Amino acid sequence: MQIDKTGQPASDEDLQEAINCVETIMLKHPTVLPLFTVQGLTIRRCLLELQEIRKQLVEYGINFKEKG
Repeated sequence: MQIDKTGQPASDEDLQEAINCVETIMLKHPTVLPLFTVQGLTIRRCLLELQEIRKQLVEYGINFKEKG
């Protein structure tokens, strides 16, 4: 996964990969990482919200990767 200078995943595929990674950790290691599970829900919710915002921007014809 690549991260651009704004701290966002570089592509929609990278964003989905990040969501999948958080979900995998939460499902496979809930007893080992109980604190991450709580934080993981917040991280997952934020990533899903970012994904939805990106979809809406595309629908409105706004390219969030435009330079200056």
